[in-house]
Parts: sequence; structure tokens; C-alpha cells
Amino acid sequence: FEMSDTDAQEREQHYVRNIDGDRVLRREVKWSNMASNWETDSVERFEKIKERCRKGVPSKVRGVAWQLLCGSRHDMQNPMNKGVYEALKKKKMDPETEGTIERDLNRTFPTHVMFQEEGVGQAKLRNV
Repeated sequence: FEMSDTDAQEREQHYVRNIDGDRVLRREVKWSNMASNWETDSVERFEKIKERCRKGVPSKVRGVAWQLLCGSRHDMQNPMNKGVYEALKKKKMDPETEGTIERDLNRTFPTHVMFQEEGVGQAKLRNV
């Protein structure tokens, strides 16, 4: 399964077309407020977060929302994990894994300028 940039744009347009601008803005504000109070909201308002996820996470806050929802932001801020990411980036991969990643990089959004051969997006994905 391969998704083109056109597919992503159409999906985004469908989302925006079916929801008026005021509603999108309200959702963005709600998600931003939730993100800034995540430590308490994630525990005390779990059902509300689940409901908002089901309604859709606005594009502008999607990156932060994913980090908060999966706990990676908390893990990154944990002092015990300081330097772990940098150490993993320097670690030598086995050739088979490296080959698999390189093949996948070329298939990830092939029409998107950031993900074309040796684009910025490929360099960043290589470090995921």
C-alpha cells in the first residue's frame, strides 16, 4: 500500500471541507490546552481525550499529540534517557536491517519533495 501526497491532501481537504473553520479552530485550541496540561489531563480526563481522538486530531497539533499519546515525550524528558537517542544514532546497524530501511526510505512518499532521493525527510526518517 502506497499513499501519495495527493491522497494526503485530499484527506486533509475532506476533513476541512466537512468541518467548518470555527470548529477546526476550537478543536485546535482544546488540543493545545490539553497538551499544556497533559500531566493532569491524561489521568483525570482520559475519557475526554479518547473522545477527542475519535473526533480527529487537528493537523497542527498532530505531532505533539502523537508524542503525548504514546508517551515518547515523557520518555525523552526523563533524565535517565539523556543521551540514549544520540547513542542509538551512532550505533552500527547490521547490513540486512540497513538495507531494509534504505529500501523503505525510497518508498516513503516518493512524490513528496522532502522524501525524494536524499531529501531532508529521508535523512530524518533514517534516524527514527
